[in-house]
Amino acid sequence: MNKKAIGSLVAASMLLGSLSGCSLLGGGKDAEAISEAADSFISNVVAGKADKAVKSVQDSDEAFLEAGDFGGNEDIAEALLGSAEYEIDSVEGKAKDEEGSADIVFTWADLDTIVEDGMTKDELIEALKDPEETTEESFTLELVYDDEEWFVSSDSAVDFMEFLADQVADVEVGGLSEEAALAAVDEFVGYLNAGDMDSALAMSVNDDLASNIEEDGGDPEIIIPALGEVYKAYFTQVDYESSVIDSSEDSVTVQLTGTAPYFLDDLDAAISDVDTLAPLYAPIFGAYINGASEDDLDPNDTYLAFIDILSDTINGASSTTNYNCTVVVTADEDGNLLVDPDDDFFSVDSAWSFEVDDSIEDELVIACLDILLADGTITQSDYDMYAAMYGGSTVAPATTEGISATYTEGTNFWTFSYDVKADYLEVTVRTYSYNTTGDIFEYDILIDGQPYCERAQYVIPGVSDDTIIMTLPFENGTLAEGTYEFILYDIGAGNTDVVCDAIITSGGVQGAPSTTTSVSGGDYPVETNVATGSAGTVDGDSSTDFLLGDFYSSSSFNSYNSSGTYTTSNSGIYFQILTWDYHNVGDTFYYGVYCNGVNVDGGTFTITDEYQDDDVFISYEPSALVAGDYTIIVYQANSTAEMCRAYAKVQ
Repeated sequence: MNKKAIGSLVAASMLLGSLSGCSLLGGGKDAEAISEAADSFISNVVAGKADKAVKSVQDSDEAFLEAGDFGGNEDIAEALLGSAEYEIDSVEGKAKDEEGSADIVFTWADLDTIVEDGMTKDELIEALKDPEETTEESFTLELVYDDEEWFVSSDSAVDFMEFLADQVADVEVGGLSEEAALAAVDEFVGYLNAGDMDSALAMSVNDDLASNIEEDGGDPEIIIPALGEVYKAYFTQVDYESSVIDSSEDSVTVQLTGTAPYFLDDLDAAISDVDTLAPLYAPIFGAYINGASEDDLDPNDTYLAFIDILSDTINGASSTTNYNCTVVVTADEDGNLLVDPDDDFFSVDSAWSFEVDDSIEDELVIACLDILLADGTITQSDYDMYAAMYGGSTVAPATTEGISATYTEGTNFWTFSYDVKADYLEVTVRTYSYNTTGDIFEYDILIDGQPYCERAQYVIPGVSDDTIIMTLPFENGTLAEGTYEFILYDIGAGNTDVVCDAIITSGGVQGAPSTTTSVSGGDYPVETNVATGSAGTVDGDSSTDFLLGDFYSSSSFNSYNSSGTYTTSNSGIYFQILTWDYHNVGDTFYYGVYCNGVNVDGGTFTITDEYQDDDVFISYEPSALVAGDYTIIVYQANSTAEMCRAYAKVQ
């Protein structure tokens, strides 16, 4: 028995009050000293104070700490001692003889009369708190006189621990009977009938639901109670009879037969209905359009939306089907009965995995776009681009009057777009795959059918990146009249599979004027007419280095300010970015701060700590905060290419 086992025997608060330590002593100073030494040892052992108990043993010998085979019943020993009393009796010995003894008389629960067949360990421990029958057990503790003090002999300390272990080592609890197994199955179904998932999972052999939900990114504390409503809807409609079909020393197999609600056809209809699915998928689609990656999405809302559909479908079931399953009942080491249903026990299991019918995919996307445009999640240009993709058109939305584009989709294609910048044409293709740092995509550019470049390379800068950007510079601020063909090949040098073949036709359009000043030395980009946004939100493109962004309450960056709202009495505005990439010490990030669209501050943040090489900390601390709507623009490392915009409010 180790120190931890001794510590678990009894909490001090339980024992010191109930174990009275009364003594019936003989006379003399030796008897009194022997009694005190014995009491010190006994009280500290049962109180779990191993270090103090060791001091009462000759030579501070710790061998007794490992003594005694409790047979895994330390918690029963704890409960036994918890309601016990002891007396110290028949003290003998003299200092001149250097040895003595004390009889320890325990009055505790009579386990022989309390333990019943089929009783679980928890039930036994509960019964030991207030035992109806008690018995007495005595142990003679041997002591030695050494260096003018009395100590418990090392051998006697070991013997005492073995004496305690002998009281509980042979106690067996948890009898698995056929009657108990039938009752356990009824109890389990009863919990599900009531939607009590905690109790049902506590009886389950495979209690891995929470970990499965976490692996999918969900929150078990949110999802599991909602699942209770699904099982409640189902099992309140299950009518069954149970019988034992197999029994052994280790397990009992119970068969359930009867009827259960039939709902799968109705569920198939529900998940093929665009009006039902569009509200479920629209938030996901909207987040993706606005640059979120799969890791940024919160799956809890999706879980709950589908759970609602499933619950409604089961509750509305108008017919039944045959119900036939088996449940294997076993007992754990404490005698608690556990159930292990087969795959037919939960007929709802077959409903958890489903795929949207391909025939409604385009219609569903358009319905999602309608919702997102109406609630302001996406812009009209976003709508037009994706509607064209799923409406059969291959005409890309124009970015500037006097220019148009068509494209042909190939392998691994997701989206195509283009933009006329101040002095270059930028073409962006997003792949279906998420790519990683260092992946190579090659492309050709032809001007009026003649090669401008062949097999130019775009190297993916970050992980989980699906964006390839191709640029074509032009002079004098004008993209000359003509046709410009961009052919992008799939991942890997030399790959001949085409992702996208786009032809852009220009009528001689002017480049868009730049809204950003140049950067030199310690300056930072300054933009004009900067838009404000909803406080606490961050616009970050997943094609850049941006991963996550949060506002904080102070420069210590240890307290979130999720609303992004400050007052004029605050010291400043504090914003942190977590980047996709890990950066080198010395890498610099420009940023600008704008109040109501006007630049008020800016500067640079430089990576100085190799252990915080993906953290960017922005602190705006003026002499006094001015009320208004604030926009913080942060640029990518060592670049004036924008990474993200964050919005805050001071009031």
